[in-house]
Amino acid sequence: MEADTCISMSLIKQCTNILSLKTVHASLLKRRAHLYLHHNLFFYTNLISQYASLGSFSHAYSLFSSYTHASHNSSDLFLYNVMLRAFVDNAQHHPCLTLYSRMLHSAIQPDNFTFPFVIKACACLRLFRLGFNIHAHAVVSGYDSFLFVANSLISMYGKCELVDLSRRVFDQMPLRNTVSWSSIIGAYAQNGCHEEGVLLFWRMLDEGMTPNRAVLLNAMSCVRKEREADAVCKVFMDNGLDLDQSVQNAAMLMYVRCGRMDVARRFFDGIVDKDLVSWSSMIEAYAQADLPLEALNIFKQMRSQGVFPDSVTLLNAVKACSILASFQQARTIHGTVTLSCAKTNQVAIDNAILDIYVKCGGLTYARRVFDMMRERNVISWSTMISGYGMHGYGREALVLFDQMKGLIKPDHIAFVSVLSANSGIEMESSCNVEVKVMYAKDLKGFNFFHKLNVYALVFIVKDDTNGKRKLEQNQQQRTPADKDGDGNPEWNYEMRFEASSSKDCDNLFIQFDLRHEGVMFGDKTIGEVKVPLKDLIHNGSGGVVRFVSYEVRTPDGKPNGLLNFSYKVNGKVEDDAATNFTGYPLVVHHHHHDNTPSMSPDKIHYPSLELEDTTTTQQTSDQPPLPQYSSQEMLYYPPPPPADSTYYRPPPPPPFSHLLIPPPMAHG
Repeated sequence: MEADTCISMSLIKQCTNILSLKTVHASLLKRRAHLYLHHNLFFYTNLISQYASLGSFSHAYSLFSSYTHASHNSSDLFLYNVMLRAFVDNAQHHPCLTLYSRMLHSAIQPDNFTFPFVIKACACLRLFRLGFNIHAHAVVSGYDSFLFVANSLISMYGKCELVDLSRRVFDQMPLRNTVSWSSIIGAYAQNGCHEEGVLLFWRMLDEGMTPNRAVLLNAMSCVRKEREADAVCKVFMDNGLDLDQSVQNAAMLMYVRCGRMDVARRFFDGIVDKDLVSWSSMIEAYAQADLPLEALNIFKQMRSQGVFPDSVTLLNAVKACSILASFQQARTIHGTVTLSCAKTNQVAIDNAILDIYVKCGGLTYARRVFDMMRERNVISWSTMISGYGMHGYGREALVLFDQMKGLIKPDHIAFVSVLSANSGIEMESSCNVEVKVMYAKDLKGFNFFHKLNVYALVFIVKDDTNGKRKLEQNQQQRTPADKDGDGNPEWNYEMRFEASSSKDCDNLFIQFDLRHEGVMFGDKTIGEVKVPLKDLIHNGSGGVVRFVSYEVRTPDGKPNGLLNFSYKVNGKVEDDAATNFTGYPLVVHHHHHDNTPSMSPDKIHYPSLELEDTTTTQQTSDQPPLPQYSSQEMLYYPPPPPADSTYYRPPPPPPFSHLLIPPPMAHG
């Protein structure tokens, strides 16, 4: 029978899946070997352990219960310890504590092997009070000074943020081993007591203890000074751990915390076979150092080498994109996240994607991500509400907040976001400006061979009284990048800007920044157009759609093409004298006055360079598309309308405009 036991044990250990283990188990039952094996504690222990290691806790617990019910001797404690260990090793912490309670009710006293499993379960669940009671039980039982029990208590108190109790247990230990030092240093590291952790590490070396990998990893997480980092590096090199990949990853992050990205990069480049932790650590390091382009470059290298990112790596890459605030990179990383089908941290990743689109001004994409989220938390709602308020959509923010209240309890951030949006609504008058960024012409790149991917970043800017310095920007929105138009991009992208009281618009401008969207070297400004908000409000009242063209100026003031957009002012506008344009308008087209509340196609009056008869019938929705004009036609000034005309009269040109725009050419 002993030979049968050995054979049975060998067969059980060779099983690598549940099906094979069940087959072996059934074969033993069929041969009636269980009549002897039923009383063999060693057999039951191995069978229960194997079932638990393969994830079948129901079978393991069923065997455990059948044996404990049939046997009532002191050997039951050993089987209880086996089952407790199986639960803890497989992160089944609640069942572990339940089984411990059942063990006490059965009058089975724990020993020095029982307490470490139960204490570890309390530590993982952060159950300080229950852990304290188990500590007291260990003291009463006389096992608190045992090495394994004391080490478990140090770790538990450290995870429960009670590092003082961890130190008290450590100081009262009659005997310490390497695990004891690793536990107390790790407890200090987890609670932010970095100096104390480093001091204990040097004390351990002074007492002649040889550090292992766990001690070094905990010690390196405490290091914040370059001099200490160099000393720790010497220690793990002297102990032959310099080629250990976990140590190399930890050393890389250690130098990042010390502000030495160059040394960290050397450690990264020195890793021969980089694992996912190495790539993720370097991406996170660059993101924390505010170097998003380098972080995304590392992410690209990782993908090119066939390493598939997990949720942690994706989250680090998304954070790097958030720092960069690049719309193209946001779309790229969003596609990568979608294809990865990450199972863990999905809500955190979706929230980070949502935050990127909000920062880039892409509220349409942000709302699409928000609506498609399978699960939303309070951060998801607060980010979307804050995005609406940030970009001037206060009413949408309030509507979303009302929806949030019916589904989830708002936190203080959500209240601050909605209060900010609400204050914006209260401060604004009953008017807003709808802008449609249509197209640009004749934009020049940085060199002849450089193809442009142009997008327009539009925002309200407040200048000082001299107009020399920008003091404030808000309601930032942007168009998608046109990757096909090169120097003649087209967008036809609609935006809306909430205008504050027109009496306070003297220093407010709508600024159009035309930027080239770069992949490797970031975005670069091609030119800008700045239009006084007050001019648009006063000259565009009545809900009529107006088309205008402005000269684009480079940052150093040189002309660089034309920008064409339409605008319409909705709502009540206070009567006040309009100021002159300080932008660079080339043509202001004439339109009929029409109190149309929206920019629907059937209400738009397309521009013409010839005056129309006032008796002409209004155009309908099947009008021809907007005509394209040559540069000569664009510079043609239309003749003044008759004195009794009801047409819109354009404002006078800006001061010194004769220096900016050539006079019309004489005909004939």
